[in-house]
Amino acid sequence: MGAVTGLKIVLFDLDGTLVEGSVLLKGVRELLGGLWKQDAAIGLVTGYGMQDAIGILESAGIRGYFPVIVGIDMGRGIEERLARALDACRKRLKGAQADIYYFDDSGEGIPVSRRLGITSFAIGTGVTPLAQLRDMNPDYALKDLGDTKKILGIIFA
Repeated sequence: MGAVTGLKIVLFDLDGTLVEGSVLLKGVRELLGGLWKQDAAIGLVTGYGMQDAIGILESAGIRGYFPVIVGIDMGRGIEERLARALDACRKRLKGAQADIYYFDDSGEGIPVSRRLGITSFAIGTGVTPLAQLRDMNPDYALKDLGDTKKILGIIFA
């Protein structure tokens, strides 16, 4: 996927991608800080309910990075939740066109994000093995979020 504009929407799954329980996974704080500094519109798309997701983010110390949170109580399927998060992020960007990225560890969102034209990052820190995630043909497959410089380089190329 090529860059459309300098504006970026970056969406994340929660458990297994950013945290394990309420413990931050490798590189998460650095990646979120780098995205925040570059004014990316950051959102969370999760299978948790909204209040549970907020509690996990607060416990992990990263709630402030997520002005947009879409939980299972806002859409049953991943496609509906991704669409709602995108709408909310686009509103934050005042409707401007933006490049869109989605980080997921389970593989549930990878096929959906590809179908929607969203650049997908499969992250091998969750329950689905990285080899299986690669079979879903994400745009990028990473063992974790530890190589922040590489990831930010892809997003802000």
